[in-house]
Amino acid sequence: MVTRGTIGVVAALVLGGCFPHHPPRSAPRADIAAISDLHLGDPRSMLDDADGRAAVVKQIADACEQRGVRTLVLNGDVLELALASEESAFRSARALFADLNRVRGLERVVVIIGNHDHRLFEYIPDPLPEKLSREYDEGTRFHREILEVADRLRVTVVYPGWTVAAQGGSVHFTHGHYFDRVVTPNFDDPESLAEVEEANQDWWSMLNAGGVSTTVRSIYRSAYHFGHHVKGLVDATEGDAEEEDLDVMSKREAARMSAYLEHLDDPSVMAMVSGHTHSKGGRVAPVVMHGRDVGVFDPGAFVVAHHKGKPRPHVFYLDTKTGEMRLETIKIPAAVVDATRERAFETLP
Repeated sequence: MVTRGTIGVVAALVLGGCFPHHPPRSAPRADIAAISDLHLGDPRSMLDDADGRAAVVKQIADACEQRGVRTLVLNGDVLELALASEESAFRSARALFADLNRVRGLERVVVIIGNHDHRLFEYIPDPLPEKLSREYDEGTRFHREILEVADRLRVTVVYPGWTVAAQGGSVHFTHGHYFDRVVTPNFDDPESLAEVEEANQDWWSMLNAGGVSTTVRSIYRSAYHFGHHVKGLVDATEGDAEEEDLDVMSKREAARMSAYLEHLDDPSVMAMVSGHTHSKGGRVAPVVMHGRDVGVFDPGAFVVAHHKGKPRPHVFYLDTKTGEMRLETIKIPAAVVDATRERAFETLP
């Protein structure tokens, strides 16, 4: 079982000498924290519960006070704009950002766009490829929606990833849907990230149509949940192997990660934080690029699963001064998990 106390050891063993590792302390210093797959607006999200949101915000507030965190990265699928309405998604976003706005010490929130909120990228009028990886600190649809509740914070919207310098190299944050052959089917041939976007644009637009159409959303949710229901049944019959293979990724996934890193063309990247998988929260694994290991950290998600699958939300911490990285479990009250599961598959938001 991967626990808070073992993550640093796992990272050191799996990734060898790539990352500085220091003896665990009660609250190791970190200036950046990252969480992923909030899916705000979806009734499956534990952050659509006030108590669940309070538990996460408290952990961020404690990290700011005790560790020195100043930047929070929301690593994709921050909003649920495919299975939920825009109204419910932005309403939940305003509730979360109002809480974050009151966190002492927190200065910046970096919002990385994923596949379930890809429409945020489509709404930006600037052409490709200029808007890829451009940091928007104002003027986007997201900024307009949360402006009144997040007036103190610097909010940066970026897609598909954000890179920060750290001791020993840099760390890259991206949601991870590029590595999913179902969500991003046209990936092998494009020679640049701009071509990946163009090749998959029609497919992503269709998948995101639910947020602006009740009929499409209802059909999509039914198909989406049917697929996950079948997967849940299969997982239930095969047993829960998630704890045993957190450091394992498929050859296709690893190949796509390597190709993505090559498109970035940044040899300084020593680690990548990538979510999207939901079930792999806590994973620490290497992917090979140009003969060297790049660490992959998966913070997991805040979405309840079918058949009582256990949510695996983690927070990723980075100390840019030392290059030390670690994942720690976010403890969500059991009552929140139960309440979320009760409403998760009965409500059409």
